[in-house]
Amino acid sequence: MGLGYIGLPTAIISAKHGVDVVGVDINPRVVDVTNQGKLHIIEPGMEEMLQEVLEAGKLKGVCLDVFDIEPPLSKDMPLLHAKNLIAAPHIGFATKEALVKRAKMVFENIQAFINGTPKNVV
Repeated sequence: MGLGYIGLPTAIISAKHGVDVVGVDINPRVVDVTNQGKLHIIEPGMEEMLQEVLEAGKLKGVCLDVFDIEPPLSKDMPLLHAKNLIAAPHIGFATKEALVKRAKMVFENIQAFINGTPKNVV
């Protein structure tokens, strides 16, 4: 579940009611502060609930495949030592579906150019 302004409260409330939740966010700072039991948004009572669900293991933390710096990552990076972090290689773009979607976009762009109606022009 996302850790934004809607996702984080939803994740916390869901975890508080017994649902195992894995939080995700594209911003490593959000992930880092969440795994430390801190909030990046202000809502009364939410910080205590966050600590409770992290300690209970109901909010499993976060799964990241993007970091501020590209691997290799320093072993001293605090985020890598968070017990609730799942770190994955940056390969989300390599699924079969993503490859097919990109190929389709390329062919559509080429066809549009040939037809004199280019799109996605930079």
